[in-house]
Amino acid sequence: KPACYVFAQYTENIVYLEFTPGVGPSGRVYQLRGDNNTWHPKELTAEAGAPRAYFDVRANVHYATGTQHVVYLGRDNQGLLDSQVHDLYADGSNDWHHTNVTAEASAPLALTTPTGFEFRELQHVDYQGIDSHVHELWFDSNGWHHNDLTNAPVVALGPLTARVFGSTATQHVVYRAGTNGSNIQELWWDDNGLWRRSDLTSASQAPAASGDPTNYTFEGQGTQHINYLGTDGHVHELWWDYENGWQHNDLTYRTGAPLGGLPSGYVFTSQETQHVVYAGNEGHVHELW
Repeated sequence: KPACYVFAQYTENIVYLEFTPGVGPSGRVYQLRGDNNTWHPKELTAEAGAPRAYFDVRANVHYATGTQHVVYLGRDNQGLLDSQVHDLYADGSNDWHHTNVTAEASAPLALTTPTGFEFRELQHVDYQGIDSHVHELWFDSNGWHHNDLTNAPVVALGPLTARVFGSTATQHVVYRAGTNGSNIQELWWDDNGLWRRSDLTSASQAPAASGDPTNYTFEGQGTQHINYLGTDGHVHELWWDYENGWQHNDLTYRTGAPLGGLPSGYVFTSQETQHVVYAGNEGHVHELW
C-alpha cells in the first residue's frame, strides 16, 4: 500500500515497499519523485542507513520545518519485527536521514504501523503499543518526547489514523475498539490541553465496523469526516458539524453503489467537493462524491 504526498514546489511523491514476485517484500523503502512529468526512483532505507520496513509505510509533510517524513516499523537483523518506530526525513534537497524515534523518546514498543502529522508546527507520530494503548511521539527543539494517551485498559485494535481540525485547533486520533473492534472511537485534544475520548459509533448510532477507519476534514464547511467499511459490507460515513455533533451516513445505500472493500476519502478544495474511493468486490475502483 503506497503513501503519497506533494512537497517542495509541487513535486509529487510516492513511497512504497519493494516487492519481488515469488519472493515477497524485501522491506526496502523506495520513493518515486515526480517533476515535470518525469519520475525519479530512490531507495530511502539505503541512503539513510535505516532498517528495512516490516509493515506498510506512511508519509507526511512538516511545513514548519520544510521537511518530508516517512514512518514505519522496522525489521531486525533476522528479518523479524523490531516493534520500533523509525522516521526517515529529508528537506528540499531530498537527502534522506534516519531516526529511531522509539529509542530517542524511550517510548514503549509498537504493534501497528504508526501515522505522522503536523500540529501547531510540531511533528507528531501516533501508534498502537504492544500494550494496546494509544501512544504519541512528538518533536520540539528538545528532541522527541512520549505520551501515553490511553488512561484505560486495553482499547485499540488495528492501525490508527489521525487528523488535525484547524477550525477548532484540535488534534484527533481514530481507531477501532470494543467487541471485535466493532466500534469507532476517538481520542481528541482540546484547547485546554486535555485528551478526551468519544465513542463515535454510539454517539451517531452507526452500524458496527469491520475494517480500519480513514478520516479527513473539510475546513471550508467546518466539518470532520470518518469513513469505514461496516459489517454489512456498506461504506459508512461519520461526520461532525458544530450544530449537530456526530452523525451517520450510509454512503452505499444513498448512492446505490456496489459492495466493496476499505474506503479512503479526501476533499478537493478548489471544487469544494468530497470524494470516497474503494475497490468493489468485482475488482473495479469506485468513487462516491
